[in-house]
Amino acid sequence: MEENRKLLLENQLKTVQEEDVIDLMEIGYILWNHIVEIMICILLGAVASFGYTKVFVQKQYTATSGIYILSNADAIVDLSSLQISTQIKDDYQKLMTSRVVINDVIELLQLDMSYNQLKSMVSIYNPSDTRILEISATDTDPRRAADIANELARQSQIYLPEIMKIDSPSLYEEAIVPEIPSSPDTAKNTLIGGLIGGVLYCGYLIVKHLMNDTFMTAAEIEKTFGIQPLSVIPDDRLIRSKKRKKGRK
Repeated sequence: MEENRKLLLENQLKTVQEEDVIDLMEIGYILWNHIVEIMICILLGAVASFGYTKVFVQKQYTATSGIYILSNADAIVDLSSLQISTQIKDDYQKLMTSRVVINDVIELLQLDMSYNQLKSMVSIYNPSDTRILEISATDTDPRRAADIANELARQSQIYLPEIMKIDSPSLYEEAIVPEIPSSPDTAKNTLIGGLIGGVLYCGYLIVKHLMNDTFMTAAEIEKTFGIQPLSVIPDDRLIRSKKRKKGRK
């Protein structure tokens, strides 16, 4: 009895696996038969994404200034000063976006924005194993982006030494007005739009196939119910098609 049960379970498992393979093959066959429509959807998605990016998405420009941190401007750069500078650069990153510094930049540049708005436009980056802080500002106006980055660097030279009781950092690079926008990435958005268009149409075809429970052939009936149909009614459209072909010959 146990051996019969094992054989029955193995046969059922084999049948399920075969059905899964057949289903995947059917889905692949369906997608291949609609390859032209899929390519059209990919093209339409890419064109739509390209147009949306060009027309509706505002260009953003990023300008970057840089300061160089030293623990003591008059001291010789040695291991001790390097260690101290490494410790204070983390403090610089936090303090440079403090409310006092950001509000001073807003007042000096006469910007019509709040503290949170300007803070969200600013980023502070420290390249690995360096005592350099890069101050980046991103804005729809390239000139304003450069002004914000430069003014923030200047304010850090004034305000932060007073708070941290250290020498002022050196401004080693001023931000220049960017000519090329940093975002949006038109090529990337176009590619993503094309992929989305193709995936959505493939999903539609697969869902339509899975929800279609109509038996198309006698083999499908035998596979599902284990019985062979007594007769099959031919498709009238197929008969007319064959007659037309014979007439052409």
